[in-house]
Amino acid sequence: MKTTDRPALYRIQRRTPNDTIGFEYSGAASADSVAFDAGRFALSAVDYCHCRGVDFACEKTRSKCRSPRLLDRLGAARYDVFLLYLWIPAASHCVARVAHRVSVGGNGGREEDIRRRHVSSIEHCIKVCMPRAHELCVHDASEGGLITVASGIRPGSR
Repeated sequence: MKTTDRPALYRIQRRTPNDTIGFEYSGAASADSVAFDAGRFALSAVDYCHCRGVDFACEKTRSKCRSPRLLDRLGAARYDVFLLYLWIPAASHCVARVAHRVSVGGNGGREEDIRRRHVSSIEHCIKVCMPRAHELCVHDASEGGLITVASGIRPGSR
């Protein structure tokens, strides 16, 4: 189940349109070009909200390159950075989820890439995102529900 399939967990004024972007670019020649164009468009939506002081939510997946700078910039602009991390405990769950997605007509990936990205996602969350978050909540999303496994507020947060 994707994060966008979940009911609204937190009140926000605007949501950046990442899934819409992916859908609109789905006829592109390559997955890399889709990811690049969609990522650029999503960042422009974040900038739009940031410049206007609008609260927003942004679904991030594998966008390692910009996350530290973006989170630092938003924190410096006095945004409260709330990290909601949907954790999948085992790479085998990720492989099964992708296989299901492919079976219903979605995109897939090589198993070795899925497993590598699973580890990389957790490392990125711990090393890059968590230290920059004012508040965090980690949910186990492996079985279709949301089970909170960790939460907290950084000492000295606003």
